[in-house]
Amino acid sequence: MRKPVRSLALLSVAALAAGIGLSGSANAAPAGDPEILAKNLAGPLSTAVAADGTAYVTANFGGTLYKVPPGGDAEVVYQIGEKGAEVGGVSVHGDRVVFTTTGKAKKVYEIVAGGAPHVIANVGKFEKNENPDAKVVYGFKGISDKCAAKLPKEIGPAQYPGIVDSHPYATEQTDDATYVADAAGNDILSLTDSGIEVVAVLPATKVKVTAAAAAPLGLPDCVIGLSYKFEAVPTDVEMGPDGWLYVSSLPGGPEDGSLGAQGRVYKVNPASGKVVLVAAGFISTVNVAVADNGDVYVSQLFTGQISRIPAGTSKVKKFATVNMPAGLEWTADGLYATIDALKGTKSPKGKLAFIPFS
Repeated sequence: MRKPVRSLALLSVAALAAGIGLSGSANAAPAGDPEILAKNLAGPLSTAVAADGTAYVTANFGGTLYKVPPGGDAEVVYQIGEKGAEVGGVSVHGDRVVFTTTGKAKKVYEIVAGGAPHVIANVGKFEKNENPDAKVVYGFKGISDKCAAKLPKEIGPAQYPGIVDSHPYATEQTDDATYVADAAGNDILSLTDSGIEVVAVLPATKVKVTAAAAAPLGLPDCVIGLSYKFEAVPTDVEMGPDGWLYVSSLPGGPEDGSLGAQGRVYKVNPASGKVVLVAAGFISTVNVAVADNGDVYVSQLFTGQISRIPAGTSKVKKFATVNMPAGLEWTADGLYATIDALKGTKSPKGKLAFIPFS
């Protein structure tokens, strides 16, 4: 079976870097001018901030984790030795830093009180053994065999079950657990002393195929009117003040919005696994940050927008316009954000910025 078309978050970092050429407080204050804290980062897609103001940022495509002390320069904390492997998914809780690696193995590491990094979970092995979304069927709903035979080869299979694939893309920590958004596994995992458990498998994203969408993709007329179930692709997970996990979803398929703005933000009950839609209508949704009052900030990589969802609503409001925003972290004074995240291939131009609440 041909491998299905997958989303941005699931592409190899080498292909992604080479293939894309794109140039306040909790009271919802507007954004001020960004302050650049670190430059020349290769694909910075994740950031986290410690209580003392030290920022951590991943250069995913460079396989590097940096820390940026207040007022200081970026320092290498970890460099993966495997060529082409990715470092991402950084989070901080107290004196504990957690991050992910994706290469031949898909693992989660921790650094405690500045000690040596060590592995706390092999999520790739877990995915291989469990494949939590194996019973979910993706692709065209109700497609006939005759119609399926007309699909372009690059579209992939007409229907397929969740495949064995892992890309630990984001982490979040609490006193009791570390949560992992596995973008390729389409699930949220919890890591505790008892091992790895599935918190929730995110629902597939249903998109109705229109004539306007089918034509540029080279799809046959017989699929017009059918629904396509895209993989959810969770790209971030953050604990909210209400005790729910907030998750960004970047569904598989085109990232240019040609099939509509299909990005989602969900909230997940970590105890029951219940999944609730918070808001929809995003494009290239790669990170969220949650304020103390419950406001949710969302980065949209290809639209150059950081949006805000006021607490308790599904309304999406503009917060800031910056180039290629990716990683987000909320503080009482403003947002830490990675910008220009995919800018520069031979010479990376990614940045870590602080956007104050003006």
